[in-house]
Amino acid sequence: MTFISPSAVTVKWGETFNLAWTLTDEAGNPVDVTGATATSAIASADGTFVAPITATISPPNQVALTSLTTAWPIGTFDCDVRILLAGTVFLTDTTVVTVEKPVTTQ
Repeated sequence: MTFISPSAVTVKWGETFNLAWTLTDEAGNPVDVTGATATSAIASADGTFVAPITATISPPNQVALTSLTTAWPIGTFDCDVRILLAGTVFLTDTTVVTVEKPVTTQ
């Protein structure tokens, strides 16, 4: 099973990255992930690790990602969520994360 996730998001460098959604399957049906754990990271398109992202599961089917972006470079990156549920590993679709340079810095 593949969990569907947002396809693309944009964040300004220096902001707190926050992304939350309902986990659904390929047919759009919410999936109960009560008892699951989740991990996430952001990486370049070639797979080079950039930073961890805190992933939180809220039963029955919500996932939330959060991270400070001050250590992230400007550019376009990939992100997914690894979900461990009852001994089975599932991965969400890849979300493209664009980190933009902020205009206002003070």
